[in-house]
Amino acid sequence: MSHYSAQARTRLCWTSFPSQQGNALDLAPLPVTWQDCLDDGARVPLDAIHQPRTKCPTLMASARSHSDRLRSTWVRGTDGKPRPLSTGERERLVGMQTGDTAAKNVSDTSRRRMCGNAFPVGWIAHMLSQWLNHTRTLRPLASRSPAGTVCGSIASITIPQPTQSSLHSTSVDSPSILERIRHAAQADSTYQDILRQPPAGYKVQDSLLFAPTENKQWSLVIPADNS
Repeated sequence: MSHYSAQARTRLCWTSFPSQQGNALDLAPLPVTWQDCLDDGARVPLDAIHQPRTKCPTLMASARSHSDRLRSTWVRGTDGKPRPLSTGERERLVGMQTGDTAAKNVSDTSRRRMCGNAFPVGWIAHMLSQWLNHTRTLRPLASRSPAGTVCGSIASITIPQPTQSSLHSTSVDSPSILERIRHAAQADSTYQDILRQPPAGYKVQDSLLFAPTENKQWSLVIPADNS
């Protein structure tokens, strides 16, 4: 998974997708080098030939892991002294933005543990891209809550375009994720009823429903894909 993050992670993954050949997934603007993930003024350790290491050893969830005991993930701070990775640096090392794990009543220790348990965002984006190109359905991404409302939030109003992988080539142009969502919304009578009478605090834009979030962004509510 080092192709998809700034960590040197060797993992074997099994999938029913057809094997892919070609160039690596375009991860811009995700950082893929250790130095890119560090706070201002910090520096990565040097390797055996005194060159800056490009990949961080695998992040671990436990503070007592071998990488922490050996200080293999430690960096040099602005004072030149070795120090453990900050929580923001750990978030960026898995492809998240600074503060993505922050939430009310969530301790810094828990946030660091989440980063150690996380799959790289770039790898998840690649697998979702392959899955959508292969299955052409949104069914597993949508579900119904016990109250009968439509739930799901795989897209944000501020990120309307999906990430596409250059590993998968096809002679037929695949519709974008947004086009598939709109098609599913039109075919979902319950979703259309909610659009006509949206819940309090929700808003309708471009014939889609958006729910408010704690970080003051709008989260796209996904219709059921019964097509």
